[in-house]
Amino acid sequence: MGTWPALTEEQYAVIVSAYEEAAIGHIMDEFRARQRWAETGTTTTPSDLDLDAKRALVPHFARVLAGMVARGWVDLFQGYPTKGSVALTADEVAAVINEATSWISELDDWKVIGLSTGDEWDRLTGAWDRLRG
Repeated sequence: MGTWPALTEEQYAVIVSAYEEAAIGHIMDEFRARQRWAETGTTTTPSDLDLDAKRALVPHFARVLAGMVARGWVDLFQGYPTKGSVALTADEVAAVINEATSWISELDDWKVIGLSTGDEWDRLTGAWDRLRG
């Protein structure tokens, strides 16, 4: 079994969401829930980020996610990743990654952009061998 590279808290939230095959609209709440756990020892209130806080964080998380996509650690999809889903192209990623409607699930016009771990992440962590095995 491989080891995970050293990750920032933001990258960790992305990878956890990718393993869950969630949507990028869940990443910031995952990030904040982990912070709340560290602060209080509980996740009774997992994330206290309101819409304004999330909007302010979109550019930061978009940069983090873009770097992880570029490294092959994460793949993005239109909708949730399911069997037969096709990963977004680099141009498609660039078109959606900075949009608040991709990140904030509470918005009426939220666009589900799903994610899963990418081949390079799976190779780094040994998951590729387990998946192929």
